[in-house]
Amino acid sequence: MLDHWLLDGRLPASERGTRFESYARRSLATSAAGNERLVGSLKVYPRSAEIRLKEQSRDVDLLLRLGSTVFVGELKCKIFPVTPKDLR
Repeated sequence: MLDHWLLDGRLPASERGTRFESYARRSLATSAAGNERLVGSLKVYPRSAEIRLKEQSRDVDLLLRLGSTVFVGELKCKIFPVTPKDLR
């Protein structure tokens, strides 16, 4: 259903990704704050980050810290279901 709303609303793809990423980070942070087992141990960083290595840079959509472990994530807002070709 969300796919149809995105198409009907004519929200540009460039905005869809950014808005979805912000929504996903807020949702994860809110869920963690409401979970007594995660409060104080899970930190969701509120913005995307840029990692530079030599002359290349990459955007990181999601950074989480759980205790001493850092998780790096890529968030996607797709209009159509994932196909086997999309899996890596």
